[in-house]
Amino acid sequence: MPPSRALRRVVPCALIAAALWPAGAPLSAQEASDAAEPSPIEIGQRFTIASETLGEDRPIWIGLPDGYADSDEPFPVIYLLDGRSHFHHTTGSVGFLSENDRMPQAIVVGVGNISGEQRTRDMTPTPVDGEEVATNPNMAVAGGAGEFLRFLTDELRPWVDARYRTRSFDILIGHSFGGLFITEVLNRDPSTFDAYISISPSLWWNEEAWVAGLDDLFDRHPDAAGSLYMTMGNEGGDMLSGAWTFAGTLEKHAPDDFRWKWTHMPSESHGTVPHRSTYDGLEWTFDGWDPMPLVMAVIRDEKPVEPMLDGLEEHYATLSERFGWEISPSRELLANVGGYLNGEGRRDEAMLAYERNLAWHPEAPESHGELADILAANCRWDAARRHYGHARDIAEAAGNASLVEFTVERLEALEQLYRTAGACEPR
Repeated sequence: MPPSRALRRVVPCALIAAALWPAGAPLSAQEASDAAEPSPIEIGQRFTIASETLGEDRPIWIGLPDGYADSDEPFPVIYLLDGRSHFHHTTGSVGFLSENDRMPQAIVVGVGNISGEQRTRDMTPTPVDGEEVATNPNMAVAGGAGEFLRFLTDELRPWVDARYRTRSFDILIGHSFGGLFITEVLNRDPSTFDAYISISPSLWWNEEAWVAGLDDLFDRHPDAAGSLYMTMGNEGGDMLSGAWTFAGTLEKHAPDDFRWKWTHMPSESHGTVPHRSTYDGLEWTFDGWDPMPLVMAVIRDEKPVEPMLDGLEEHYATLSERFGWEISPSRELLANVGGYLNGEGRRDEAMLAYERNLAWHPEAPESHGELADILAANCRWDAARRHYGHARDIAEAAGNASLVEFTVERLEALEQLYRTAGACEPR
């Protein structure tokens, strides 16, 4: 994971570079030549899944987080309806928000449609009368949301979980009929997904009889938890009135453990509202994720580092309890803080940052190496030698030859310094 952009704006680039140990060896001449050739930029892969439930093949798009192949970390999963239309902007929003510490990295699963008729079948909760069918033939197949939900939960989700490293935290995003489908999922069982983003939902469905029938949703599901972010663009009419009706149900009946927010976006059309809603909805779903207000108190306001480190522990303990998995700061975050403090001459505080980082990331060779650097600079030879050795051993076990070489060079430099320094003066 790269250094936080928010931290980059405050910490000079040279200090960030000094704080981070190398991820690999310099490019060889041949590699540099190859790098000059054009290469594709990939944002995902497309698959086709044969669904027994639906009796048809369905296109699926998968977007993996940056660095997925280089880690063993599991990730939350975002299930995105109308995948062909929304995959590109959603993967961009997820990448941007996670890089800026507003949400975790996540896997995006775009669920594609075959035709407009099939989309109507899959995403609508009930059949409609003959008059509606006469004006729109696609409506003849309406009411198949239950089978489509079974495809998502019994076929697609197990396929994703078996193929990728996933956490037990899933988000469902749907627009228009997809937003209507989300209300059907909530109606059946709000715990099916952990969070929902319903964008301009078609709550006019069946002359708003559907949304009126949701009034007892929380009477039937009094222990509902999770979250719902709902928006509406400038559609007006029964689209808007249906959304207001459901917002009223949420206001009156949603239990305390069910977080929800309803946002009217009159400057957005039905076509443009998905992008802004997805971005805002993900940011709201992970509201409070960002650790930078705590970090900025140390860097911008020059407050002591130890209360910030304790605050980070509390911050991530709260997030872990809220989202249901163990969450800790990225290794790079405190490496950057330590590098900044060291460069500012606050070496004792830098030592605290590196020590806490090692406690959070004991299996990272860089955590040992960064701590060893500042130990050596403070003439603590034995401790520095020990942590350089740990860094070398971990890198060797991982097969990271370039980091092994870098660490050995560090050890040799330390030994040379130890032999020639005489009376050591901490630097």
